[in-house]
Amino acid sequence: MSGSERGTPWAAMLTVAIAAVAAAYPLLYIVVALLRMPYPFELEWLEGGSFVQVQRILAGDPLYARPDLSYVAFPYPPLYYYVAAAVAAAVGPGFHTLRLVSFLASLLSLGAIYDTVRRETGRTLPALVAAGAFAGTYPAAGAWLDVGRVDSLWLALLLLAMHRMRFGRTALSQAVAGALLGLAFFTKQLAVVAVAGFALHHLLWRRRHAAALLSAAAGGIVAGTLLMDRLTGGWHTWYVFRPHGLLPHRFFMFWLVDVLPLLPVAVLGAMFLLARRGQELEKRRFYATFAAVTVGTGLFGRMISGAYLNALLPACAGLALMLGLALHEAQGLLPVGDRRWPLEALLLGAVLVQLAMLVYDPRAQLPTAADRQAGERLTARLAGLGPSVVVPSHPYLAARASGHAHAHAMATADVLHLAPAPVRDALERDMRQALCQHRFSAVVTDGTWRYQSQLLRDYGPPLPLPELGDAFWTVTGARTRPSTLYMPRASGADCFE
Repeated sequence: MSGSERGTPWAAMLTVAIAAVAAAYPLLYIVVALLRMPYPFELEWLEGGSFVQVQRILAGDPLYARPDLSYVAFPYPPLYYYVAAAVAAAVGPGFHTLRLVSFLASLLSLGAIYDTVRRETGRTLPALVAAGAFAGTYPAAGAWLDVGRVDSLWLALLLLAMHRMRFGRTALSQAVAGALLGLAFFTKQLAVVAVAGFALHHLLWRRRHAAALLSAAAGGIVAGTLLMDRLTGGWHTWYVFRPHGLLPHRFFMFWLVDVLPLLPVAVLGAMFLLARRGQELEKRRFYATFAAVTVGTGLFGRMISGAYLNALLPACAGLALMLGLALHEAQGLLPVGDRRWPLEALLLGAVLVQLAMLVYDPRAQLPTAADRQAGERLTARLAGLGPSVVVPSHPYLAARASGHAHAHAMATADVLHLAPAPVRDALERDMRQALCQHRFSAVVTDGTWRYQSQLLRDYGPPLPLPELGDAFWTVTGARTRPSTLYMPRASGADCFE
């Protein structure tokens, strides 16, 4: 028996194992997402802020307005919230609506990755590896794909734009890609990295289609910004185009903590693919740009102050796609005869190890029946605390209890950190006056708050929330929950304007 014949069963077994593991990750993600979708409380502590913003749209209130105690917008563009509001108008409001939009967008991302690799290679296995590897990074990237936040829709629009850029051969297809980039920008501003990267790619190597891509992307961004500013009195630009601080040390953390321990084989595959000179030049240039855009966006997003693991999503998607392409290219370079089977076994074994490194316990991502019951008990408790209860980190709970929402603590903190002095000072003064004058019938914090010292002076003493027991923690993002109740003191301190 020849060496190649001896190797064939091993290669076949490794191929079957790779296909099975790769296919399991998207299926596992779908099951987890469907189980989490109907949960009526937050999966992540800012998800409630998204819910409030969608409710404002449904109520006919402006998405962007002058910051006050009742509402401060998150610093994101509007597209996700309007899409979620449209879906909510059709199927009913709730967290399930926001998660449905994100879930469907995540399926588009998986489909774009799979179809890109399948069309490039003409094979199913590399495409399945790419989609499976991306789905396998679900918990490492924050278990975020189905959360009611902007990221999944943003990523789907980016990947669909890149798919059109790669396979579209007409000016119209490039204009469609540019329009998708513009829509991605109106979902999350980090799309500007992709706009800049592919604008440079087209100006250098696809000049014939550069005008179509750039005019659609830039024209859409400019026109949309002018329209939103007109509708909101300029507050759209005030929120969306505010700068954010960068943390330089996260450059090293991104590589040494986030990416290399998670996707080492995918990184090696991307390096191999980009270094290989035998490929078609146009293809090599495109995927060099693709890798720079996706990994660069992940790196830049991770360096932003306050960023969480969801910033890794574009990098995970890009590296997973490159892994599938690299597998195909490497198999095509293997020699024939006796030397092939040990090399192919090594290659397939490396891919299988990479997929196995992504194994996770899905139970950690699922809220429990105890969480749901604790949330219902807390909602009932809040409803009995008066008409103006405030839950700074979870304003949706206040809205459910009293019918009145208020500004989210994180959105308020962003404004107080970055806003001009007149806006910042007015917001600070109003909050301190509201606490001093006991305008809130109760305040429920997650343990600490920006106004903790004044809260202890005008409200208190701190009381526990036994209704929660050991349950009702968020399952992704910052691990937090309401924990401390403050009631107004019998007599307040003197209040000064």
